[in-house]
Amino acid sequence: MDINIKNLKKQYENFIYPKPTEDIDKDYIQKKKALLSDPYYFWHRLWPEKPLIKKGLKILVAGCGSQQASILAHFNKKHFFTAVDLSKTSIDHNYKLKKKHNIQNLNLICEDFRNLKFEEKFDYIISTGVIHHLEEPDTAINCFQKNLTDLGVIYLMVYGSKESRPISEIKKVFNMFGFDQNKKSILQGKNIINQLLPDHPVKIFSNKFYDKNYDEGFVDLFLHKHEKFFSIKELFSLIERNNLMTKNCISENISSGYRYFYDDEEMSKKFKQMKLEDQLEISQILNWSDRKIIITCCKKNLGNRSIIKMDLNFDELYIFGIRGAKYNFSKTAEGIIIEINYKKEKFKFLFNKFAGQDLVKLFQGNIKVSELTKLLNIEESVKFKQTLETIYRCKLLDISFHPVNNL
Repeated sequence: MDINIKNLKKQYENFIYPKPTEDIDKDYIQKKKALLSDPYYFWHRLWPEKPLIKKGLKILVAGCGSQQASILAHFNKKHFFTAVDLSKTSIDHNYKLKKKHNIQNLNLICEDFRNLKFEEKFDYIISTGVIHHLEEPDTAINCFQKNLTDLGVIYLMVYGSKESRPISEIKKVFNMFGFDQNKKSILQGKNIINQLLPDHPVKIFSNKFYDKNYDEGFVDLFLHKHEKFFSIKELFSLIERNNLMTKNCISENISSGYRYFYDDEEMSKKFKQMKLEDQLEISQILNWSDRKIIITCCKKNLGNRSIIKMDLNFDELYIFGIRGAKYNFSKTAEGIIIEINYKKEKFKFLFNKFAGQDLVKLFQGNIKVSELTKLLNIEESVKFKQTLETIYRCKLLDISFHPVNNL
């Protein structure tokens, strides 16, 4: 076992992370909360080209932490989960949840997942906040690629390189003082951060995250011994050199750069003509809030299944609002205006010739776009789909080729 793996194992056995739930029903089901990696509620982001499969998937959670696998298995009782983690403390807590909720479809293993030889390949592999802690992230991605079925999907979350910059800087200070993962260093580190001016980048960063408020979270946030922060181009390169390709970009903070240009004809045209990687890099820089970058990947030979690279025909799609956004429809002399309120920003788009109720149904994913465009002449249909495409490029709506399941 190399020194980095020893450090990781020691950290997560002494400081269990994330702060675990004691009751999945109370903290998730009753509150109608679902993990973004959930294959039922977010199927449309994993396999937008396929109808929902409710049972029989073989799922690997690689680096499952204290609760992720148990939550997913409890929500998806007819799929089969294998969960692996270095930390015995984390695995033990999953066992506790498994027993409490009588979870029968979860196999737990305390090990480095790269060392295991699995009997079967997996339809879905989940890796959340794992590979950026490895000395060689390629070893993990290669492991995923080899253990993925031909039509399988990988859900991957890594830390981004922009918003995380203050961590690198404050760690220099902590390292100069010889801070370690212990109570004394945690207390001294918190005292330093508490004294920073309100506009200090580290203060601004730490105020965004609940993790700073408890010891285990503080260690993971500020005293981690090894972590790499990715630019979107570095992440794409990592994926492609391991015979995979990016299928979908789940993080709207990495894919929503078009919001800055959609109402400027010249700039929006230039933006759309850029390579995808350049568009995403612009989004990463302008939005900056890239602490978590989430993408999905598939085998390289499945280029026609990459939702972010294919040319979309909106007539074939179901569309629906994104979580956290509010959609208001109002009639005017010009037509129907949709106002979208999302993260303290307001966006307005105009649709002609439509009754508000039709648009409401459309944005709820109840009808296919073609159900409305077939009522229009060619010019009206083109305009309507262009407006939908603009909203989608701004990442203010979601799409699927099939009806969608929402909480």
